[in-house]
Amino acid sequence: MQLDRIEAVVRPRNPWESMDLGFSMVRLWWKPLFKIWFAFVLPFFFIGLFLFEDNLWIAGLIFWWAKPIYDRILLYFFSNALFGEQPAIWHCVKGLFKTRLFLALTFSRFDLARSFNLPIWQLEKLQGKSVSPRYRLLQRHSRGTAIWLTIVCIHFEWLLSLSLFGLLYLMLPVPYSFDFFAVLFFEETAWVEPIRLFFDVLVIGIVESLYVAAGFSLYLNARTHLEAWDIELAFRRIAAHLQNRS
Repeated sequence: MQLDRIEAVVRPRNPWESMDLGFSMVRLWWKPLFKIWFAFVLPFFFIGLFLFEDNLWIAGLIFWWAKPIYDRILLYFFSNALFGEQPAIWHCVKGLFKTRLFLALTFSRFDLARSFNLPIWQLEKLQGKSVSPRYRLLQRHSRGTAIWLTIVCIHFEWLLSLSLFGLLYLMLPVPYSFDFFAVLFFEETAWVEPIRLFFDVLVIGIVESLYVAAGFSLYLNARTHLEAWDIELAFRRIAAHLQNRS
């Protein structure tokens, strides 16, 4: 990493404060971020509508299970934007390869600290016996926070989904009424499933961007504590200042 180009204040933070740095990344770069997100995800949305027209719940399940794929695209964007480069969609797709994607979609799919592990898999590209010690070293003070991040984001996902359906319900004409929760959870009507799938695209896009950014900032904070990035940058600034004076 070229620390001289980093567009954030590098200093040791507590884990919760470091996650707020990740949320700030989303607020700062939300326009290019969601352009890449929708450019990648919307084709899969329409393909799912076409292939599973009669069983859209399968398309929704596949879309939910493929979260590790989206996470890698989001992380590629954040890891470049933080150092002054905002990649195009094609470069983000290329970043999917050689990131242990099969493992992430199978054995590690339900790891509650996967947002924190993802930068280790994707950015450090460790292999062999060096992987486990590196995980243990970086997770020593951040794994608990990463697990709580996952739990909070799961609930936030459900809350946003219910809120979108509630908004749709409030916008219906007054004479038209139905059992909101029965339609949402039990009935299989022709109009509910496509709307539910579209809401999944919106909700996962919002929550996963926050989730990946917070996990990435936790990873950066762990490395700052371990490798003293703030001290290294301070020495570089002093050296540059002395060189300019000379």
